[in-house]
Amino acid sequence: MDNIKIENLNINGEGVSFVYNKKLCVKGVLKDEIVNVEVLQTKENFILAKLNNICSPSPMRICPKCLFVDQCGGCDFMFVQSADGLAIKKQIMQEYFKGIFSGEIIANASKKDFAFRNKVSFAVCKGKIGLKKQGSHEICEISHCLVANEDINKAFEISKKWIKNAKNCEICHIVIRGIGGHMSICVVARRPFDYGVLEDLKNALEGSFGNKFGLFVSINPSKNKILGKKCDCIFGEEKIPVNYFGIQTYVRPLSFFQINDDVAEMMYSKVLDEISNEVVVEGYSGAGLLSCIMAKRAREVYSVEIEQSATKDANDAKKLNKLDNLHNINGDCDVEMEKLLLQNSGATVVLDPPRSGVGRHTLEMIAHTLPNKIVMISCNPYTLRQNVVFLNKFYNIKSFEIFDMFPQTSHIESLVVLERK
Repeated sequence: MDNIKIENLNINGEGVSFVYNKKLCVKGVLKDEIVNVEVLQTKENFILAKLNNICSPSPMRICPKCLFVDQCGGCDFMFVQSADGLAIKKQIMQEYFKGIFSGEIIANASKKDFAFRNKVSFAVCKGKIGLKKQGSHEICEISHCLVANEDINKAFEISKKWIKNAKNCEICHIVIRGIGGHMSICVVARRPFDYGVLEDLKNALEGSFGNKFGLFVSINPSKNKILGKKCDCIFGEEKIPVNYFGIQTYVRPLSFFQINDDVAEMMYSKVLDEISNEVVVEGYSGAGLLSCIMAKRAREVYSVEIEQSATKDANDAKKLNKLDNLHNINGDCDVEMEKLLLQNSGATVVLDPPRSGVGRHTLEMIAHTLPNKIVMISCNPYTLRQNVVFLNKFYNIKSFEIFDMFPQTSHIESLVVLERK
């Protein structure tokens, strides 16, 4: 299809146009560009297309810095400056939440446009290591990842040299995390293997990182997730030490931790602004870093997390920081939040759900108990809108901010504060 004018961008970062009374969506474009596309899929009211070429480019369009951007597909907004990308994301969200929120959405930039990621999962297959090509299981053998921090790229280079000689291991991923000069390198394999093959990798990592790294193995026969249920420490540090807002804690390979350190600190600071000497009920609390930060200011904090390993980490952090007013509960949010909301009338509720959004029963209990304030972090505009619409009868949006947690991409991290009407 030729000479398609892009009318706007949607929450997935796709360009949208209307052709033959159908909505056409295509990646890699900007508003008002004229493009030629190849149709990939057609449904009753929808066309999915692939960009062939740009006939009339936007003035905002730049040449991407990465040599692999078209193959890897991870950085799907690298064709604009980060400041322009953030402005586009703000405009997308302003339009998407029109009718629900009439105020201005505040956009918070990342301090770093590149080298901000503290974790990257590299795919491995038949001696190749790199990143999965867009829409494919094929590996793009990159030389360097521009959005990963320097330590991750250093560990990746070491892993790349080692993997060529690692035979008969069925290794499928190497997951590298680097925070504050400390590293964790987790080798993921489909089946158990002889750990002796890791000796050369360990020696090379030791030569670069000294004693500030941990080497792990995770056995995962499933293809649905990258890491298995366990990560065994084979050598070195079992966890990475971190310090935020005076809270000392640790990050393990299986721990959830925000990918952009600077932006995470900025976002948690905004959450902290909403907390005073009250009771906080937190859902989806993960390894408990935010719980600990809030416990420094709140009267009591009750945090719910379904993963046992994460709750164990949260309890270790509670003990390490001597936070007697923090209560970590291992369980399903939809079950545990009901009890906590009924017991703590007038609490402030903090929610940081997965992409699927806040559970239905938790939303219903909020509507039933009507806590004074809700602070909601979201990585998915679609489910965030659903959740806010559900609560809109009882709550007004006090503030709405987005954070450029993932520069060079179309992903949007949001922080919405709701107050009772």
